[in-house]
Amino acid sequence: MGGGLWMPGREVLAQLREAIAADPKGFARAADSTTMRRRFEGLTAEKVLTRMPRGYDETQPGAKWLRFQSFTAGRTLTDGEVVRPDIAARVMKDFAALTPLVRWLNSALGLKPAARR
Repeated sequence: MGGGLWMPGREVLAQLREAIAADPKGFARAADSTTMRRRFEGLTAEKVLTRMPRGYDETQPGAKWLRFQSFTAGRTLTDGEVVRPDIAARVMKDFAALTPLVRWLNSALGLKPAARR
C-alpha cells in the first residue's frame, strides 16, 4: 500500500521541483518525517537522477529532493497482515502517515483539499 505521485510528466515534475526549491524545509517535513521513515523507510528511491537537474545547484537547500523523479512512499503488506481483523485500522494509519506528503504535493500543484470526505 502506498501513496504519492508516481513519475509525473515533465511539466508537473518541473512544477514540483520549483516548489521544492522554494520550500525545501516544508517538503522535508512532509517527505522525511520520523513517521515516514519508520512506516515506509522514507520516499521510494526508485527513480532518482545521479546528477542535479538542469538549472539547480548541488549546494542549494533541498538538493537531495530535486533529483527525485517520483514522489511515492509505500510498503508491502504481508499475507498475515492482510487477513488480520484490524487490517482496515492499520491501513488507515498508513494513509494518515502519507497525508502530509500527499497534501504538500497537491498544494504545490495548486490542487485544493477536498471539501468533504
